[in-house]
Amino acid sequence: MTALLAGFSAGLPWCAPISAFYLPIGLKFGCLPHVNQSLFCCGNGDELLDLQEHTQEVLRYRKQALNNAADNMDTLLSEAEGAVGPQGLCPAAAAALVTLHRLFVEARVLAVGGLEVLRMGIQDMTCQVCWASEPSRSAQVARVLNRDLQAILDRLSDLRSGLPASQPCLPAQWRHLDAAAAFPNDVGLRPGGLRALQQWMESIAVVLTAAAGEFNSMAFELRLGSSSAAAPDGGGAVEGVVREVPVPNLPMERRAAVLIEGCAELSYPKVDFITAGKEDCTKFWRKFPYASASTSVMLPDAFLRAAVATDAALPAAAALEVLRRGVETGTEVLELPEGLVPAPLLPAFDPRALDALPRPKKALVFVCKHTTFCGGHGDRLFGLLSAYLAAILTNRSFFVDMLTPLPLEAVLAPRRPWPAVTGGCSTYRWTSAEDLTDLEGEVASLLADEREVVCIASNVRLFKALLQLDQQRDFARAGLLAGLFRDLFLLGAGPADVLRSFLGSLGPRKLLGIHFRAGNESDWSDPARHGLPDLGQALACAAALEQLLGLPGDTAWLLASDTIKVREESTVARLHAAGKIVYLESRPTHIDRSTPDAHAVLESWAVWWALAFHAEALVLSHSNFGWSAAEIGQRRAFHFPTCRPAD
Repeated sequence: MTALLAGFSAGLPWCAPISAFYLPIGLKFGCLPHVNQSLFCCGNGDELLDLQEHTQEVLRYRKQALNNAADNMDTLLSEAEGAVGPQGLCPAAAAALVTLHRLFVEARVLAVGGLEVLRMGIQDMTCQVCWASEPSRSAQVARVLNRDLQAILDRLSDLRSGLPASQPCLPAQWRHLDAAAAFPNDVGLRPGGLRALQQWMESIAVVLTAAAGEFNSMAFELRLGSSSAAAPDGGGAVEGVVREVPVPNLPMERRAAVLIEGCAELSYPKVDFITAGKEDCTKFWRKFPYASASTSVMLPDAFLRAAVATDAALPAAAALEVLRRGVETGTEVLELPEGLVPAPLLPAFDPRALDALPRPKKALVFVCKHTTFCGGHGDRLFGLLSAYLAAILTNRSFFVDMLTPLPLEAVLAPRRPWPAVTGGCSTYRWTSAEDLTDLEGEVASLLADEREVVCIASNVRLFKALLQLDQQRDFARAGLLAGLFRDLFLLGAGPADVLRSFLGSLGPRKLLGIHFRAGNESDWSDPARHGLPDLGQALACAAALEQLLGLPGDTAWLLASDTIKVREESTVARLHAAGKIVYLESRPTHIDRSTPDAHAVLESWAVWWALAFHAEALVLSHSNFGWSAAEIGQRRAFHFPTCRPAD
């Protein structure tokens, strides 16, 4: 039996009367009778209340995810009825789906019950930590909670052992589940105060809901059929090709570039301005801050490179005129005006450095299970590649355990052995749903973590915090994400077939990509991004880029969107009828927000790959789907409301 609360006494010492102070206004926390809620040990109580609020939010999210999965399983089973035969499921797959449905129902009930046990247990444990209590009573609370949770996890483990055996007609990925690296449960509580208790709670919540999510994903994969999943040796897979790192800006006259640590709305002939802010850039589009100046794309490609000196004012027109004249005269060695300093310049990231890395015994696993808030294509790729960089910088081998909405191996085939199956793992949660104000401190905790296996669940970019650990500046370079991604992945056989069919229909025509994210016009719940009337701006930008880049007149525009409504717009319909606008996907989908559709998921990855590795340039909207394709594929990219280069 795993000691889920191992290390609790050392990590979170009980609140003793001798170390407590009198709290005149008691916090009503629902503690057991033996707890003295007048004697308090947790400061002003803010951290305790934050933990309580965060716990409720985490458990609510997971319960909702389990409810959504229940609907999905019922739909899959209903669709499969009568679908057995040459055009549908083979008998073994149909029987496996029935078994998975039965296992899922029990796993979901156990998970919901386990989450409730965990909620009450966290409340009882924080009472022992923050209010005075008898040590023997506190030990009893920990012992009972450990027993109850372990009983649930043991039963969930028994359910996994009841999975149907592999059959020839089952999906290829199904037959290779045993080939993934397996890691034992390791979710014992470590020192670290209430923060450690929060991490432990999140890790246990993932373990409790993992089995139901796995059964849901496996049932979803059955609907793909036996020929759609990628074989682990990459058979039928496609390699992503990056032509040049960093991608050249434009085939035009020489330019100067000025890096500004902050926001500015400047414009000057022959000078590009690279702003490295985010939170203070509310007036115009900003996805995220740069990790460092050396990761910029436009900066290394500029003829003259400068940065605004620390604490200096924004450059005046006279200073910018010096840069403009230097560009026009071809003067590379230029005395920079006051307030400007030479911008740092490093060679692009060399992915061959990854081949020389050792493969240490300690491991870091990126987890994206059914209830871990993974995000869409771009969000989870940024989180995953951040985790890969974290593994490298903390000297750990890297693995991926991603099962939603399909096992990742079904869409991205491994170039190196990263597939993994995690039971319970102490997990660092760095997602857009968390408070990441102390991310540097969290990264420091990861660096000092001595556990053999740690997990990261993330859907955000962590590069700025992580690259502070890169003392030799080996990774803070342009093209980093392209190198990390291509070291891990090929396009899996299923989406590769979709992509090959699309490219074959184009023939020798070149491709220009347009990604339009409306948000609230889709079939799923999503915040508004761009209104449908803005679509004309995106098309105008595409036309301008085709001329600017000197692309032939028969260049095809691949329009990808989160809503089918864009195809009803009159200009789009006319250009599509003329063969100018082309589509790759039959209908849009979102791999985190929409109702799962197996074929649509394959198409969505084929679309992303086409934008990343086959488009001459991209027109971007406010979405990480297109941005990740541009950055990983090193494509020229332009943000359509202004049609300015997107660095």
